Amino acid sequence: MTDVNPKTLKAVTYLVPDLPVEIFETFMEYLEETLKMPSYLIYESRWRSPPIDRNLFATGEADIGFMNSTGFLRLLEEEKDSNVELCPVGVVHENPMVGDRAVYFSDVIMRSDNGHEYKEFHDLKGHKFAYSEPNSMSGAYIILDELKNQKTNSSFFADIFQSGSHLKSIQMVLKKQVDAAAIDSRVLKYFLLKNPHYEKELTVLTSLGPMPTYPIVFRKNLSAEMKTNIVKALISMPKNPKWASRLRELCISNLMSTTMELYYLEKEIRDNIKGLTLKPAYY
Repeated sequence: MTDVNPKTLKAVTYLVPDLPVEIFETFMEYLEETLKMPSYLIYESRWRSPPIDRNLFATGEADIGFMNSTGFLRLLEEEKDSNVELCPVGVVHENPMVGDRAVYFSDVIMRSDNGHEYKEFHDLKGHKFAYSEPNSMSGAYIILDELKNQKTNSSFFADIFQSGSHLKSIQMVLKKQVDAAAIDSRVLKYFLLKNPHYEKELTVLTSLGPMPTYPIVFRKNLSAEMKTNIVKALISMPKNPKWASRLRELCISNLMSTTMELYYLEKEIRDNIKGLTLKPAYY
């Protein structure tokens, strides 16, 4: 059944705390003002996308959401009726490598005082490495893709640690618990903006990608009119001087039209690494 005129706009984000909650608060504040309807934001930090038995889109508790691309594709591929569909708007985060594409990269970071030892990815052979989660595109999949391209596998590293989040992986590098880690480029940027005193301590060895930005998703049976109004509003957001300024403060350069084709980037990487895993020592 499709909602004709929902009275409130209910949103959920699964991307906090790796990404600042202010990003999603700003989107919802803008939509509330533009659509002239109250909005609410839930943030769920335990998962990067809805678990099958707690799908807020299926229960009608969420109309719009922000999640990682891996979880979004899983919902579409594994659930007969996932009750989600792509909102065809992509968030473009500031990054000189991105240009005006709704993509991001995985920054392989190390401590700057190891610059004499590590000059390229191959130099990490036999060293300790951290990643966030096994289903993380930027933490695990892109690393497996790079290892396969270099005709090797996870045995390339002496030890592999699953930290639990990109922020925890950064801390492991800073504390010298590992030699390097794979970090979502957007997470690293926000971390350094908030903690500029660490900027000289960390160096990006290489950046892998590109990968598709996190999808904005709709509850499938949200009214067609509401979906159209939300898309039009989001695409117009960077053109509004007041809200463009707010976006710049959040290091967001644009919101642009996207299609499911963008997420084929991830499918190509996942197809390339079928059967491969990182084998961590849990930390």
